[in-house]
Amino acid sequence: MAANVTYIPPKAAKPAILRVAAYCRVSSDSSDQLHSDGTSLLSLKQRLNDITAEQALLLNQVLANMDDEILTAQLKALMDEKQAIQEQIMSAEQSQTHSAAQASRMAELREWMTHLEVNTEYHDEQVRMAVEQITVVDTETIHIKFRYPGLEMDKKLS
Repeated sequence: MAANVTYIPPKAAKPAILRVAAYCRVSSDSSDQLHSDGTSLLSLKQRLNDITAEQALLLNQVLANMDDEILTAQLKALMDEKQAIQEQIMSAEQSQTHSAAQASRMAELREWMTHLEVNTEYHDEQVRMAVEQITVVDTETIHIKFRYPGLEMDKKLS
């Protein structure tokens, strides 16, 4: 009896479907931005304390078993995580300091504006209080950057 072989060609491979999603994050000047990613400064510091305690225990185990590569790898991963959290804490603290400075500046501007009188004469003090920088763009245009965060404008000279 002869063997009967039937050739079955392979099915064409379907191209992998790539599923993507758009992501957009809008930043604001408010302090709630520190908590926008779900991680507050307090929780970061708590996690740092937990990692430090865990690191101490793991270090004792590594010292007792110097040849254990798994413990050594765990200790390295823990140290890397600790460093990343320390960097996040530093960034969050800098952000808080920046936000506080901006809030203070805004309060100063609001106070100044309450005492501002409408006049038609130039007052150097008023301009210095409101304008941070004026840049000459070309012979007909200047760019004005106000001390109010994010407020800039171009003005055509006549």
